[in-house]
Amino acid sequence: MAWEMVKRLAIVGVGLGATVAACATGTGADLDDDGQTGSGADGPGSTGTQMNNGGMGGTGNSTSTDSGMGGMLPPCDEDPCKLLPPQCGCPSGEMCTINGSTGGRVCAPEGTAAIGEVCGGTSGVNCAPGALCVSLGGGTPQISTCREFCTDDNQCAGFGGLCSLQLQDAQMNPIPDKMCSENCDLVSNSGCTVPDTKCWILNDAGPPQRFFTGCGNAGTGTLGTACTEEHDCAPGFGCLSFTDGNNQMREECCRWTTLNNGTPTCGGGEIGLTFNAPAPTIGTLTYAACAAP
Repeated sequence: MAWEMVKRLAIVGVGLGATVAACATGTGADLDDDGQTGSGADGPGSTGTQMNNGGMGGTGNSTSTDSGMGGMLPPCDEDPCKLLPPQCGCPSGEMCTINGSTGGRVCAPEGTAAIGEVCGGTSGVNCAPGALCVSLGGGTPQISTCREFCTDDNQCAGFGGLCSLQLQDAQMNPIPDKMCSENCDLVSNSGCTVPDTKCWILNDAGPPQRFFTGCGNAGTGTLGTACTEEHDCAPGFGCLSFTDGNNQMREECCRWTTLNNGTPTCGGGEIGLTFNAPAPTIGTLTYAACAAP
């Protein structure tokens, strides 16, 4: 049996009004341990509960404008404006972004927060052109960061960064614009620099099925801690369900590791867990997990 992960993000546009959700969906793989077949290995967010939408970073109604404000504008090859740098279609001092109510493109005052930086919420800071403030969802407190718009995987960084986060409007209808996921490492948590965030593994709907990574809220659970959601576990640990050697179903925080000649690199007494095909591979690394004995 396979797990399905649904990662929900909420746009936290300062001064943009309503919330819009962005999601990345995909299916993962079953887990074995010591030859025992699991009955449905749950990856991050494995219970199927979607991540909670975050609150709005700003107050009041949208202050966005359309490209007709401020007089004549230079020609733009996208209508009404272009999201990817170099942007066009907006007056000086404004940027092209997403309207939180309709999901359409609008012009709004330029922000200053760079890709990967904290934005919205109590910070009151909006993202710089080419990025959008989204809530990572799940966990407390809510954390919002700037993620970059994209149209192609080549515009995203590293093997784990793919143009796979699909935006949706307030009615949950998909819109064409997408965002890059973060390139990070499950074991070391490198790539997730915002405090209280951790590296998650995701899988797009395919075909072909591709694994990629992203940063989400982190918890405090470590090896053997009971969990129900990915954000229950600390950086370097994933919330997985598996059947152990005693045929007992367990759902707990397991330590991420990699395969060495097909064998999980685990410590003494730990239970090595491997995924059935397709195994989660990012670049040259194929991930596995270690469970408490």
